Amino acid sequence: MADVRVLVVDDSRAFREALLELIDLVGGFRAVGQAASGEESLELAQTLAPDLVLLDVRLPGLDGLETSRRLVDTPDPPTVVLVSTDAPATDDVRVVGSGASAVRSKAEIDLEWLSELRRRFWPQP
Repeated sequence: MADVRVLVVDDSRAFREALLELIDLVGGFRAVGQAASGEESLELAQTLAPDLVLLDVRLPGLDGLETSRRLVDTPDPPTVVLVSTDAPATDDVRVVGSGASAVRSKAEIDLEWLSELRRRFWPQP
């Protein structure tokens, strides 16, 4: 199977860069882009066609919840995982309504979790 194409969206450049470095360490993922806002991520998603969008909940302008709704409402939508310093519960009505497939605290993103995410959504034959 081809690598999972990942778009990272966060208004913190330092966090984006750290997450991109982590993604490079996990087999089966390939970072294809990064964005600092919801609006920018929607534009990039059209051209890059990511399989996975790691999307900060709190973004300037268009927040992560609305961005997620718009991303999953496209033909051949990506899998969206919301990330946040204070990640809301997966059963939070705002998260459920966003169409995101998962939520994760930024502090809990590590190699093991990324590998599990890969196995969960893109299992190997």
